[in-house]
Amino acid sequence: MNPLHIKYKDIGYLFTDGACEPNPGPGAAAYVLITEICKIHLESKAFNKTTNNRMEMTSMILGFERAKNLGLKKLVVVSDSAYVIDGLGLWSKKWISFGWKRKTVDVMNTDLWKKLVALALMFEEVKLFWTKGHADCYYNNWADEMANAQQDFGPIERTHSGPLVVPAKFKYDIIHAHYDGKYAKPKPPKKKGYHAARPGMGQTSLLAM
Repeated sequence: MNPLHIKYKDIGYLFTDGACEPNPGPGAAAYVLITEICKIHLESKAFNKTTNNRMEMTSMILGFERAKNLGLKKLVVVSDSAYVIDGLGLWSKKWISFGWKRKTVDVMNTDLWKKLVALALMFEEVKLFWTKGHADCYYNNWADEMANAQQDFGPIERTHSGPLVVPAKFKYDIIHAHYDGKYAKPKPPKKKGYHAARPGMGQTSLLAM
């Protein structure tokens, strides 16, 4: 039996990862996007000269673009990059208000941050989760394998599926109010079984989102 039970056409589950070895150097970005009827969309892309953080951002950008093209309205996003999760969910509003500067210095990777924020705001809602890299997050590991393979020798095919129950920590809701008015880091809903964060602390069911 397929372990995925996605019933709603407008919701997607996006897992992203990037690779760069050496850093900086050649790299790759990859994502796994799961939509209704258990359909899995995969993409990986190689780049000649880049950094690990830019590949992490690019993987999410590619996933957002694919989700938008598919007509999705809401996304649950899982990444092992605290840089991208915190940047998009927390820091970006402040950067925008200060003209994409930190004190007097330009924010690094501004070109990608602007694109990432613009794409995120095209959806009705984006929920951001952080997961530990190379842990038990099935589809995050898929994305990791795809990015590394793309960098080394080209794209790989994956056909089987796994559970949308992962060791992931809820971090932020990306909603228009974050950029139009008062900003506050939301607290996770108080649901039984929803307190999963890091390995050893239980698991989070993304299907409850």
